[in-house]
Amino acid sequence: TIGTPAKLTAAARVASALAYVGVERRDAVGLATFDDRIRMRVAPATGKAHLMRVLALAEGARAVGRSNPDRALASYAAAERGPGLAVILSDMLVPALPLEGLRVLACRGLTPVIVHILADEDLDPPIGDPVDVADAEDQAAAPRHADAVAARSYVTAVGIHVAALAEACASNGWLYLRVTTSMAFPQVLTASVNAGLLAVHG
Repeated sequence: TIGTPAKLTAAARVASALAYVGVERRDAVGLATFDDRIRMRVAPATGKAHLMRVLALAEGARAVGRSNPDRALASYAAAERGPGLAVILSDMLVPALPLEGLRVLACRGLTPVIVHILADEDLDPPIGDPVDVADAEDQAAAPRHADAVAARSYVTAVGIHVAALAEACASNGWLYLRVTTSMAFPQVLTASVNAGLLAVHG
């Protein structure tokens, strides 16, 4: 529930828009949701009726548990093969970048595209006075004490993590697009075009 709208809501909106564009261009599109494994999946296909199934899955997506993109991407790669794009929409806020999972996708002929969805609070948490913070992906975990010093350390760590992901994508030839939940949808579309994810046809 972090972000306005929540990151999952923002991801669903972007996924729905990309699916719509794909079907309009007569491409096969599919959708899968994941945390530490694939939860729900609609296999790639074409047509307006199929698009409705994809949109229904995107709208009904719910956060379930702790994310493990490496494991989930490897599982998805076992079920699909290219050529084509594999667009991963995630905040990627995991201890280690899922480079192995992305490489497995590439080995299956699927070109990874990372749409990195972050909330403003991820990049600059509004922490001044000491507070207890909870792990958004593990509600059973004990809250941790945080203050302004901890917040600054967190911001530095997230900045390094985000930069490392962008660099890994650049070095492997994978498209990378960073989206924040506060971005208006026209801004997201413009960023998608600038990143090469969507093409402009006049």
